[in-house]
Amino acid sequence: MSTGPPRAVDDRGCTQDILFVSCAEIPWRRLPLQVDFGSGQTCQRVVALWHEAGVLDTLLRILLAKLNVAA
Repeated sequence: MSTGPPRAVDDRGCTQDILFVSCAEIPWRRLPLQVDFGSGQTCQRVVALWHEAGVLDTLLRILLAKLNVAA
C-alpha cells in the first residue's frame, strides 16, 4: 500500500515519464508539466518503490530476453 497522496498519473504514465527523463538525460525537476506527465518528485518516488519491490529488475530481465529472441 502506498502512503501519501494519490498519484496524478498511473503506472503507464509514470513509465512514460521515467523513460522520457532517461532518454532526454534531464534531471527529474525538469520533467515537463504537461497533460501526460506527472511531477518529477512523483516519478522519483515510483522508481524507488519499484526498485524496492524488484519491479525494475524483472522488467530489465523481460526486456533483455525479448531482445535476445529478436536478435
